[in-house]
Amino acid sequence: MNNIYSILNSIEDQSHALVIAFFGVVMVIFKDKITELFNRLTYKKKNIKHTKALELIHHDVFNTLKRAVREVSVQQYYTDGKYDRVKTRMCLDFTKSKAEHCAKPVSYTHLRAHET
Repeated sequence: MNNIYSILNSIEDQSHALVIAFFGVVMVIFKDKITELFNRLTYKKKNIKHTKALELIHHDVFNTLKRAVREVSVQQYYTDGKYDRVKTRMCLDFTKSKAEHCAKPVSYTHLRAHET
């Protein structure tokens, strides 16, 4: 982060630095939408048939799985208005198990079978 500040401070014209910083912030905020738009334009140029799988081509499923486990790990589950330690642990264990299963690699044949 300090490198970014030093680069922006080294630009003599502060209006240029402001424009660069603005576009940097916009790129960070709209990264997913920009990537999706770029992919759609790229696929149209190459005449690639649009499928649901193409929408997920740049989706970072592994970080999503980690985030899901992290979110469930801070949840507290209740039964009849009382904190249920067992239910909380079961939900976390189930989420971890599913995340590990989904992160395992599968064969190309397996992937093709899901397309039909």
